[in-house]
Amino acid sequence: MVESVIDICNGGLDLLAADPINSFDDGLNGARCKRQWSKALDAVLRMHPWNCAVKRIQIAPDSTAPLFEYSTAFTLPADVIRLLEVKDNTDYKIEGRKILTNASSLSIKYVYRNVNVVEYDALLVQALEHYMAWKLAHHFDKSGKTKKIMWDGFLSIFPLAKNIDAQEEPQGTFGGTSSLKSVRY
Repeated sequence: MVESVIDICNGGLDLLAADPINSFDDGLNGARCKRQWSKALDAVLRMHPWNCAVKRIQIAPDSTAPLFEYSTAFTLPADVIRLLEVKDNTDYKIEGRKILTNASSLSIKYVYRNVNVVEYDALLVQALEHYMAWKLAHHFDKSGKTKKIMWDGFLSIFPLAKNIDAQEEPQGTFGGTSSLKSVRY
């Protein structure tokens, strides 16, 4: 189990056989990790609706309406990485950090920037370690071979991490609310 962002960064550095760090202020490797961590986290969180990073909220409308086409604008929360669902409203459009719609209220489900690494699934941690190693690899091998190896490592762990995470969701029913058994008999 990881306890900090530094643990994940060190996992990436380990894959590169590089010296570990104690903090982002710890030498050249710390500075490199600091520059890449936020971008890496956002990218990997955006790639899949990880169970540890999904949130549901109701948001209030903005005081200023869009100029045309829609009657209401809603500002996305600051921690949104990826919008997954707008509840009970299929007619909407995202422009910048706004959801434009004709609804007067809005409930959304989204991937948020969960920075509490203790909540991360073990396979998400491994995916992040491999992604960080890929982002850092060019500092340790200018030929590009190590970068390719790290990318291939990410591509091997990511589908497994994503699939295991998705298996924790209940399976949907076929044809709406009826089960296969009730359709059969």
